[in-house]
Amino acid sequence: MATLPPLASVMHMLDKNMQVQCILGNNSDPHHMSISPQQFEAIKKTLVLRTTEDKYWKFLRPKSAFYFWRDDPHAWLHPEKVHKVLPEVAAYFKQEKILFQGDVIAAQERVLKIQKQLAQALDPLKTKGVIMQHGAWLSVFEAYGVPVRLVLEKGNHHGKRASPKRLQTALDLIDLHPDMLLIGDKQHDTDALQWLKSKRPQSPLLILDTLGDCQQTWDALMQENISLIKGSL
Repeated sequence: MATLPPLASVMHMLDKNMQVQCILGNNSDPHHMSISPQQFEAIKKTLVLRTTEDKYWKFLRPKSAFYFWRDDPHAWLHPEKVHKVLPEVAAYFKQEKILFQGDVIAAQERVLKIQKQLAQALDPLKTKGVIMQHGAWLSVFEAYGVPVRLVLEKGNHHGKRASPKRLQTALDLIDLHPDMLLIGDKQHDTDALQWLKSKRPQSPLLILDTLGDCQQTWDALMQENISLIKGSL
């Protein structure tokens, strides 16, 4: 069982026969979710795949847990971090004697292809820069040399509306960099970005899919976002 769909997506890429259920439903906001009593009882009897030891999942009491990354709650968006964790996942499953038929080398090759495509897609943004609603993609864009000029949600205040002062800062930045993109997330509120777009119509608004769904593979999720980025330019 996985807390989030992209963790299941990593497993589907690694082992196509792996059966993984997601605690968070498709198209749901991870910051506003609920768990049924049936799910809670099932969690106590199974292995739960998690991103980090974050506060949102502290209430879980699984039989066992595997943490993909302990330092980055959105690390699945980094091809480099996904590439690195795949052998660790395989080793853990074998250690715990959990049926595993994955091909780590083949999965890593798929990750490298996505890494190259993502770098190519983001290259034009290096001279444009972006404003983001939510910081999920922040470290990814920065790692690929894309200037992130502002994140409307400050720090860990997920889902909080941007203040008038912050919106004015965004407008001023757009005036300085009129070709920058506005980046939103499919699973998050985009009202502030829509308002900025109404005030500065020349700024492209791009809505990315951070989480995907529980049935797709990781490279399919990333390919979808790469296509969205290319289509916005």
